[in-house]
Amino acid sequence: MLNIYDYISNTQMFKTFKVDDLLFVEYKCLIEETRTGYWTHNNYFIYVVGGKKKWKTREKEFLLENGEALFIKKGAYTAHQYFDEDFCALGIFIPDEFIKSVLNKFLEEKRINRNNSSKSNPIIQVQLDESFTSYFLSVLSYFSKTSNPPKNLLSLKFEELILNILTSPLNKDIADYFWEIHENSKISIRDVMENYFTYNMSLEEYAKLCGRSLSTFKSDFYSIYNTSPGKWLIKKRLDYGKFLIETTDKSISEIAFESGFKNQSHFARIFKEVYNNSPLKFKSAAELTVE
Repeated sequence: MLNIYDYISNTQMFKTFKVDDLLFVEYKCLIEETRTGYWTHNNYFIYVVGGKKKWKTREKEFLLENGEALFIKKGAYTAHQYFDEDFCALGIFIPDEFIKSVLNKFLEEKRINRNNSSKSNPIIQVQLDESFTSYFLSVLSYFSKTSNPPKNLLSLKFEELILNILTSPLNKDIADYFWEIHENSKISIRDVMENYFTYNMSLEEYAKLCGRSLSTFKSDFYSIYNTSPGKWLIKKRLDYGKFLIETTDKSISEIAFESGFKNQSHFARIFKEVYNNSPLKFKSAAELTVE
């Protein structure tokens, strides 16, 4: 899968401002596929200034148009592109460590914007008011200037966004997620795997998403699940694929993609090994049973 942060950082196709792992980008979508799987090890905000795009998690879809914004947690998702108008957006990537440093610096803000629960969707719609819109437009204005802004100013703009979230009554879910990052020293393997098993990521990518080396990831994973990540992923994806066959009218190709398999052939081969039947025949039998 495409790591969108690395893709933007390692190419000259976009105008960017970078301070360590912090990244502002004037993003214009150059990917021609209608449906693409992405992942990122850094959280980011996206503010649309032209066109539209749809982000999809396992539970929810978000169609974003001009003047709207999302907060996307580190993780994986699917994006659907529309070609009737060029898509252009401001992207703001913020790693966990920077969020922790800002919260440590301004710890007194903790009492202002905190709920009891921080469990929320991997993608959260940003509720915009005049101050948030002005913030995004102020950052966009830097891209039209002939010289880059100083790094100290850029760092302050990243801090400003985090503090705007912490003090805004409109975006408590995002603020709670920031505090969850601050209070948890280690990323939960269970949370990552249960949320993102349906994405065709490599073990190295899952390890990076969990903030661990590959060897540590495998060891920690085994201590939790008592099996290897590879075996767990195949079973989990196969179970989910079978669930989609039984409960939806999606095509086998769609089900293979949405379950995290490399392709339809891979899904069909594994499915037949376990259920002694092809997904298509299994689906036909399930439909007859319903009738």
